[in-house]
Amino acid sequence: MNINLRFAIVVIIGVCDKNMGKKRLPEDVIAAISRCSSLTGYDKAAGEREAGYFEKNKERMRYADFRRRGFFVGSGVMEAGCRTLAAQRLKQSGMHWTVKSADSIVALRCSILSNRWEDFGEHRAAP
Repeated sequence: MNINLRFAIVVIIGVCDKNMGKKRLPEDVIAAISRCSSLTGYDKAAGEREAGYFEKNKERMRYADFRRRGFFVGSGVMEAGCRTLAAQRLKQSGMHWTVKSADSIVALRCSILSNRWEDFGEHRAAP
């Protein structure tokens, strides 16, 4: 019987205990993957791949530190920015766009809204 590695990790590190105020670090997940290696049906290649991912990206996963420093951690801010930047302009009533035209107008709006107008001409080739 094969185990689902992610499920086993969740059980081992006790994600439910976040309600008790514990903060989990990437190192906790790496250690949990290591503990899974003794389980029947453990997929060594998958375990190494998952542990490698957390090891490689652990500095990007310091969410408590990021929040403490006032950084946004979720994707909501980025999604709202995309909606404001692109969707409001491209999805107006009666508008139809080709991919090339939509790409051009989004690049233009990005340049204008980020006060980097001079960069637009430098990075866009003439048609």
